Amino acid sequence: MFQFIWDYLIINYNQWDILYFTIMVLLISEFPIILFTMLDLLQLDCLKKYRIVYSNKPSRIYPTTKEIYHALGVFIPIVFLGLIPISYFGISLLKYLHWNPYNMSSILPSFFDGFCHYFLISILSELFFYGLHRLVHTKRLYWIHKHHHNYKYNSFSIVNHYLHPIEIVLFIIPPALPPILLGSHLMIVWIYAIITNWLGAYIHSGYQFTILDKLLMISSKDHDIHHIRPKHNFGTGLFHSFIDKLFGTYLDIC
Repeated sequence: MFQFIWDYLIINYNQWDILYFTIMVLLISEFPIILFTMLDLLQLDCLKKYRIVYSNKPSRIYPTTKEIYHALGVFIPIVFLGLIPISYFGISLLKYLHWNPYNMSSILPSFFDGFCHYFLISILSELFFYGLHRLVHTKRLYWIHKHHHNYKYNSFSIVNHYLHPIEIVLFIIPPALPPILLGSHLMIVWIYAIITNWLGAYIHSGYQFTILDKLLMISSKDHDIHHIRPKHNFGTGLFHSFIDKLFGTYLDIC
């Protein structure tokens, strides 16, 4: 399937036009936020057992309609006036400089090569994210990040992009830099961008589905704990929070 899509793009567009399709990919990657927001509004009884709860908070409060609208008031400008324009400007700059840092060969990498690139991108991105995340939790810089923690016990998926404008610039770096350093194929970059944003929406959703945790190799509860105990669990929870366990900042609470 991926080869078919790539063949179509290679035949019909030049390399710069193909790079601009990244913007469409980014929009697709926001789909889970729509899905989880619908679940928050519907508050289905059959899914309540998958809501993350703690011993001192045996039931999880859904976000109110007012909270959802308020978060959307931040989310929409962040995406459409921040993320998308920054991406467009970045691609345009690459085109102006005649520098394409990605592999755009007509034949996609083998499954093994693609997996290796994806794995290395994930590890490096997690490392960069962890460092930046800890940085914005320092006293001097916490003013940039503190409103992201407004939702303590009832984080929901839109909170993934409930960010200060400076943060959207900072947190583009962790996922964007590794594939450039590795010279990864653009299709791998697109797959990684989609899964990363899906992961971000999921770990803020307040839900924990065992099957998703296994597929994404995370525990969504780990980042939820970070919103309660902000001095712990700075990573995304990827690979079962290996980065927090490595640096001694991991915390698991019931």
